[in-house]
Amino acid sequence: MKHILSAISLLLALASGAATAAPILWDTVYAKDGREWAQLDRFLETSWLRLRRQCPGGPCLPGSEMNGWSLEGWNWGSAQEVQDLFNAYTGHTAVAPTSYQELNSLWAPEFTRAFRITDGVVGGNEWVHGWTSTQAASTRGLTAVMFNGTGGPVPTDSYDTSIAYTFTDTHSWLGAWFWREPRLVPSPGSMALLGTGILALSVRRRRRTAHRG
Repeated sequence: MKHILSAISLLLALASGAATAAPILWDTVYAKDGREWAQLDRFLETSWLRLRRQCPGGPCLPGSEMNGWSLEGWNWGSAQEVQDLFNAYTGHTAVAPTSYQELNSLWAPEFTRAFRITDGVVGGNEWVHGWTSTQAASTRGLTAVMFNGTGGPVPTDSYDTSIAYTFTDTHSWLGAWFWREPRLVPSPGSMALLGTGILALSVRRRRRTAHRG
């Protein structure tokens, strides 16, 4: 009984602590490259420098967060890591930085069905665009974009991992690429529910013991 109550206390403490910290980022995609990627539109209006302070060199620091979301355990994707993601959808083996165009591809609409667009119109021209952790020059960082071209007389699909912007730039259409190895993390609500379940079982066991006595 003592061990059960200790487990309950620990679970409730974890739930309470998680509830007061930045929310865990659940708005993600289990992508074809085997990684879990965050939706980019959660990180609009962020600069390369601001991102680097939270995730220098790629892996995000303990306690780091962006736009109110916890980044702990996440990695800010490099240009090549995002290129590898694109390659998983296109079947290419391209090395970043690079760009490619194709008419009426199958991979671009598949990509924008999984990742929400950061610019354009759903069902129209669709852009998924974000900062990478790769430094292009002393004052510029690389971005990566997947474009599903559905408008105009000749819809051209493309990807590009060679676009650079100034470190301090922020844009309403530019997010950021974050990934982590797939895992299941219990939410604060589920931990509290588990604690309640354990408590109910312990009460039931006590009643049975008292009835037998």
